[in-house]
Amino acid sequence: MAIISVKVREAFANAETLGELKSVYLGAMKKYSKPSMISQIDALYVKYFDEVKTVEKTKDGKLYEKSTPETTSYFLNAIHTLKEIDGIDFKMLGSWLWVVDVVKGASKENCEAIKNAGCHFAGGKKQWYLAPPKAKKSKKHYKYDELEEMFS
Repeated sequence: MAIISVKVREAFANAETLGELKSVYLGAMKKYSKPSMISQIDALYVKYFDEVKTVEKTKDGKLYEKSTPETTSYFLNAIHTLKEIDGIDFKMLGSWLWVVDVVKGASKENCEAIKNAGCHFAGGKKQWYLAPPKAKKSKKHYKYDELEEMFS
């Protein structure tokens, strides 16, 4: 049985926020695709989830506590559903997951499957997203590329 690299394990252990943990998870999912590896990646996500579940980071890098009703299954179930859809990819911007077309029109063709994964459509951005449960939307309307710049 193949084992997840030490570097990836360290990345999970070093995640300071839930958004960072999700980003590490997505990176590991892209690197390892065998079912036995995916179960190890899922286990690492579950292992570190409670440590970072309520931790957020300000723009200047200061950590603070913020409660969330999110569970491990909320994100994992969505990802396992979305990864089966051809032509799309995902990107974490802060604690929100955004669905990105790799093949033009793929998200439009698969909108029902994406919706069934728990995602919502941002009409102004014309993109699908998965927000943490009970996440508050910003009063300011950002374009997707502005969000990428803020969170990259």
